[in-house]
Amino acid sequence: MPEINEDSKMRSPWLNRFSIAGKSVRELFRIVAMLVLLVPFGVFLYLLYEKGDLSSLWHESNSILLVGLGFIVVLAVLAILQGIFNKLTDLASMMSRATGGDLSVHEFSEETQELHEISRAFRKLLGRYDDTSKELAQLTQLFMAMKELGEAASRKLDVASLFNMLLDRAMQVTRAQIGSIFLIDPDRKTFRILGARGIEIDTDEIQIKDSVVARVATEKRPLLVTDIETDPLVQRHNNPKYGSPSFLSMPVMLNDELLGVINLAHKQNGAVFHEGDVGTLTTMINQVHFAIENAYVHETVRQHARSLGEKTVQLNQEIAKRKLAERELKELALYDKLTGLVNRHHFVGLLGQAMAQSRRNHKKLAVLFIDLDRFKVINDSMGHDVGDLMLQEVARRIRESLRAEDIVARYGGDEFTCVLMDIGIETDIVTVVDKLIAELSRPFLLQWREQFIGSSIGISVYEDQGANGEHAEELVKNADAAMYKAKESGGNCYRFYNPAIGDAITHRLQMEVDLRHAINANEFVLHYQPQVDLRSGQLSGIEALLRWQHPEQGLLNPDSFIPLAEKTGLIVPIGRWVLNEACGRYKQWLDQELVPPTTSLNAAVNISGQQFRQGDFVQMVAEVLEKSGLPPRMLELEITESVVMDAAENAVEVLNALKEMGVRLAIDDFGNGFSSLGYLKHFPIDTLKIDKVFTHQLPGDRNDAAIVRAILELARSLGMRVVAEGVENVEQLGFLRDQGCNEAQGYLLGHPVAADELLRLIHDADVQQSWRELLNAAAEDGKA
Repeated sequence: MPEINEDSKMRSPWLNRFSIAGKSVRELFRIVAMLVLLVPFGVFLYLLYEKGDLSSLWHESNSILLVGLGFIVVLAVLAILQGIFNKLTDLASMMSRATGGDLSVHEFSEETQELHEISRAFRKLLGRYDDTSKELAQLTQLFMAMKELGEAASRKLDVASLFNMLLDRAMQVTRAQIGSIFLIDPDRKTFRILGARGIEIDTDEIQIKDSVVARVATEKRPLLVTDIETDPLVQRHNNPKYGSPSFLSMPVMLNDELLGVINLAHKQNGAVFHEGDVGTLTTMINQVHFAIENAYVHETVRQHARSLGEKTVQLNQEIAKRKLAERELKELALYDKLTGLVNRHHFVGLLGQAMAQSRRNHKKLAVLFIDLDRFKVINDSMGHDVGDLMLQEVARRIRESLRAEDIVARYGGDEFTCVLMDIGIETDIVTVVDKLIAELSRPFLLQWREQFIGSSIGISVYEDQGANGEHAEELVKNADAAMYKAKESGGNCYRFYNPAIGDAITHRLQMEVDLRHAINANEFVLHYQPQVDLRSGQLSGIEALLRWQHPEQGLLNPDSFIPLAEKTGLIVPIGRWVLNEACGRYKQWLDQELVPPTTSLNAAVNISGQQFRQGDFVQMVAEVLEKSGLPPRMLELEITESVVMDAAENAVEVLNALKEMGVRLAIDDFGNGFSSLGYLKHFPIDTLKIDKVFTHQLPGDRNDAAIVRAILELARSLGMRVVAEGVENVEQLGFLRDQGCNEAQGYLLGHPVAADELLRLIHDADVQQSWRELLNAAAEDGKA
């Protein structure tokens, strides 16, 4: 037995006290453990009492689990501490016995060995505590993530935000350094990238078949790779820049349908994913299942809302368009779009209201009907755009010349109507009309050039007795009739309506009806006047002249109906008929050898200004020649000088086209228009026809004689043939022959005759002899 000294005996009471204290601590640990176990149960009972039922308690499940988990950890710590104190107490008892002499050396050695084992157990317990702490931290993160994902359903997140939240929480719980999440497109062939962490992805879409998640997308189950080197598929698609040693890919499903894929990866070697991570990620995806479903529902609702919003915008736009269209239709129904003035229909209604007001107030009013002179020439020669600018300027000038209470309208085309309210005496009307004529006579600056027009104004006055018409339409019609009288007086003037004018208008309207009927009834005929060569006395040409065989009035000369045809536009179809008839008849004579095939006779046909300005005039002439078969060289088109000069630039183009076709060209009534010798040299003209106003008083009138000589000299210098019209006596014939005129026509040489009579003249030797005798007589008279 070892020897025990006194110091050991003196310390034994302290060891005894420590042993007693150890036992007390063990009892205290038992009490605390019981309390720890009772606290969660008490919390559960309290929450059940507060919530009232278990279903309400479900919403606090995350909190209960966290509290329970915390107490479990506390119990584990207390158990470890209790074990430690138990060993310490036993150690204290052992040392007490040793100092008291109760233990042998062998027993003490055994106790010491046991103490070493206790120390190793204590270190092992500390390791387990560290692992438990890490697991507790991971579980805490998991439960926090589950709580946040569970609450996501109530936050109405969109799909992209929800998937990005899932990615962030998954990386946090699994401690992954690389993550990405993809949403499958409706075509089921591509993935759309919703988010990426720790990696850069250069494209917004990737093909499923070319991606590492192809297996996941196809099999719809997780893909866990602990070592990329062992998986060729993942190794082939892995980005070597990041060197990820471990990889986890999970499908995100909704009702057995693949929505997307979430990918996680580690960067550090040794950091790998385990089956537990698969379970954790599966739990998180299941937790967010309801939120995903809600997100898709909300996305659908948002899409419908956007669609509804777009449809609402479209509907509002359509309503706005319809309102605008209605306003435009109303404006079109009431106002002229070009000038902004009242239109024809609205004007008649306003005039009716003005007439009613005039009757109530016993006042006069006047209706003005304004037609622009020479507007058509400018519109045809310079284009409709320029014509529209002129009409706008005319509207402005008229509006500014009248009072605010007066009514101004564009009645149609180049016609304007006005109502002058509260007229006192007729001189007041004259003052206003004179002002209008002066304003419209001022030059218009169009395309940096000054253009001039005039205006013809008809006036009808309304009084409460209704002398000039009781209805608005009648009052306008009377003003229109007076305007035509102003036109006939030379234009740029005004005329008041009177009943005599009404009779003339009635006659004109009936003539217009008859003229339209004449076209369809084939009432027109052609007469032909011979043209004689002043050197040989032979027939050199014939001019086709139009006549109207009126069923009631008999044979009418063109002077009685051509002006009306030009005003109504009927001159165009009439002119086409004349050209067809003349070419067809002349070709028929050639075919029947009634005219020698080698003859140099020309068939001359007059062309109106409206015909010449038609855009298809050249084409129409070509069609007539082709239909008739007449050689173009035997057709001569006579165009008045004023028509050519009104649109000189365009006329050159048309005349050149006709000349290239082979048609001969003549300027009719030369010297009686607005001559411009500078332009004349550019025209491909073959013949000049001297107007009868210059031959009528030859040779006695010195001025006419000088003009004729000048025309003949001009024609010779330009290589043109000259035909003198209106030759009625031998003196005129002798003067023209002596001055070198090529040909002549007139009553002295022959009146216009029907086709049969012309054929007789062509073959009548006596007629040709009489022409030669007239020329000889003219020569003898000239010598005398």
